[in-house]
Amino acid sequence: MKYQKLYFTLLLLANVTAVRADYQQGLLAFQRQDYATALSGWTQDALYGDTLACVGVAEIYLRGLGVKANPKQAAEWYRKAATLGDASAQYQLANLYEQGKGVIQSDEMAIEWYQKAAEQGVPGAQYQLGLHYYDGFGVTQSYQKAGEWFNKAALQGDARAQYRAGILYKNAQGGPQDLKQARDLFLLSATQGHTDAQLELAQSYASNKGQKTDCEQALVWYKKAAQQCSINAQYELATLYKSGTCVNKDLVSAVSWLQRASDQGHARAQYTLSGMYQHGLGVKADPLAALKWAMIAHKSGAAKPDATLASNKKISAKEHKKLKKEVELWHPKIPKCART
Repeated sequence: MKYQKLYFTLLLLANVTAVRADYQQGLLAFQRQDYATALSGWTQDALYGDTLACVGVAEIYLRGLGVKANPKQAAEWYRKAATLGDASAQYQLANLYEQGKGVIQSDEMAIEWYQKAAEQGVPGAQYQLGLHYYDGFGVTQSYQKAGEWFNKAALQGDARAQYRAGILYKNAQGGPQDLKQARDLFLLSATQGHTDAQLELAQSYASNKGQKTDCEQALVWYKKAAQQCSINAQYELATLYKSGTCVNKDLVSAVSWLQRASDQGHARAQYTLSGMYQHGLGVKADPLAALKWAMIAHKSGAAKPDATLASNKKISAKEHKKLKKEVELWHPKIPKCART
């Protein structure tokens, strides 16, 4: 009996060694984009319960690498690994439940798997769990619990969680207001390129609400966010240049940033740009352009053009008709720079 147990132990170890060798071969094949070989090798490993192989097979089916995309098959392999305790598979399975991809959409099931992955320290799962508690999707809404999970992910360097945790501290949601802590978190997130955090940080430096104003830093972060196509940052930066707050008054720069925000659909920027054209501020006075941007601003949700602007005698009936058609066909431009 003693030797029989030893035999089975050695047999098991031999199988595990073979499985690991197959997995490594599959990984090398995957890296050289030989997905058929990777799928073949990983499927064998996955059948032995290798969770990494299960995740690999799931990824191939989910993304349709060398095979027809099959989210349902992907979900089954993720579930196998998730049930065996693989945190990354638990996170991916939760994502599929949230999207209803390959499975029936279920916030409750998404939360169940996010919870398992979050408890194993997956920052993405912790962030998603925080969002669910923040919005009350599938759980009882709780800013306190949202903050707990955002902070856990933030400590692991998740920029999205750092931003969200900062918002909670800023707005006194789930606890007392702490503007310093909020700024510190925004800085961590902004440094990683999170555009909304950059904007919040800029507003924090430009404001005198409980903290020291720092115009130099405010401009640095407004510009970083604006250059990443944050239309709110572009509008606020334009406002600073227009008013001469925190920076030397520069109407030409104001118009430049208003134009960028307007092209992307910012209603207030469009309305302000209309006024710049109407009064010739930072740009040559142009009644037609003024009316055009006022009409587009109204289309985007701002107030109607005032009667004086709309009935400007310098604009002919033919120009009015052409302008109306242009406004009807106008759509926001997709910026070349990508937001994070």
